[in-house]
Amino acid sequence: MKTVPMNYFYVGPLIHAEPGVSPSWLDEFSSSPRVKILITGGSTNMVDFAEFFRAVDPDRRIYTLACTDRASAPDFSCGPESLTAVLPHADLFVTHGGLGSTYVGMVAAKPMIVLYDQFERQANAHRLAKLGVGAGFDSATVTPDEFIAATKRLLGDSGVRTQLVKVREQLLAEPTGAPRAAARLVAECINRFPQAADRLRPVLAQLRDSSDRRRLGNEEWVAAM
Repeated sequence: MKTVPMNYFYVGPLIHAEPGVSPSWLDEFSSSPRVKILITGGSTNMVDFAEFFRAVDPDRRIYTLACTDRASAPDFSCGPESLTAVLPHADLFVTHGGLGSTYVGMVAAKPMIVLYDQFERQANAHRLAKLGVGAGFDSATVTPDEFIAATKRLLGDSGVRTQLVKVREQLLAEPTGAPRAAARLVAECINRFPQAADRLRPVLAQLRDSSDRRRLGNEEWVAAM
């Protein structure tokens, strides 16, 4: 296994979600009287996705489902490019728990159910649960009853909605994490190695500019909510 040299620092991902492409069925989805669930393609890798959601809602009376991987089970399907266009209209977001989908879910202030298959996604699910805005299950073992119970709890608890608003406001109040973290390291290097200051100051200015321009909430899809 390769190791990272000691003079390298991990500062986090560069996440910036672009405006989504509105599918032709968006108005029908948004006006549905049933609970509207958006499912990302990454969370559909359970043993039998279609059979699972038939068990969740066998009479198709409770949930309206949209999925971003054109799976056969939901009422609506689209490509991943429509995620940020559809998400503001959903009541619940089902995701695999990757950094990108977790980010857009929190910015959109949507309760999340994470169906994880990797350790880092499990860690994200645990963090969402600790924040009081989500629940997580192993995608290989989750049952329809567990899914239904989590859905009812997340959508029926007014405290979840209150906490979602707090998390969203906190995210939007902060500059993007990775450029800001990198800027701090460069500023520290300038202080410790003044002989390199002339070369590092332009780098620092570029990172600070990037952090400001890509500030969470500057995305068009967020402003449109």
